[in-house]
Amino acid sequence: MEVTDIYTNDMDRKNFLKGLIRTALVDKVVADEERIYLRSAAIGLGLKPDDVDELTAALEYDLEKPAVQEYFKVDFDTKAKKIFLLEEIIQLANIDQDYSLAERHEVRKMAKEMGISDNTVEAIEEWVHDGIEWREKGETLLQLED
Repeated sequence: MEVTDIYTNDMDRKNFLKGLIRTALVDKVVADEERIYLRSAAIGLGLKPDDVDELTAALEYDLEKPAVQEYFKVDFDTKAKKIFLLEEIIQLANIDQDYSLAERHEVRKMAKEMGISDNTVEAIEEWVHDGIEWREKGETLLQLED
C-alpha cells in the first residue's frame, strides 16, 4: 500500500510530512540525509512547490516553542491514517537502530493528541520490530550459499 493510497488529499499528505518532520526535530539536529529524504517525500507525494518549501523550512524550527508545537499538531479523520503515520514514524526512527527515548516520548505525545492509546502505540512498536526482524531474517536467507 502506498502513502498516497492512505492520504488522498493535500492536507492529509502535508500532515503526514509534518508528523515525520516533527519526529526528526526531536534530536535537535536534522542530518542532511533526513533533509533530502523529507524533501523528496514531499515532492513524491505531489505537494505543491509552496508546500514543499514550507515543509523544508520547517526543518529549521525549534520544537520547544509553543507556536511551533501548534504548527506541528497533526490529526486525521480515520484511525487507519493515524496508525499509518505512527507506524511510518516508528519505522524511520528505527533506521539507525536507535529508537531514542526522546523519539518514543514524541510518538506517544503525538498519538495522544490524535486519540491513540499507549497500548495501541506499543502494539505498533511491536509490529514494526517484528517487521524489522522478519526483513533481517530474509536478508540473511538471501545470503546463504547453496
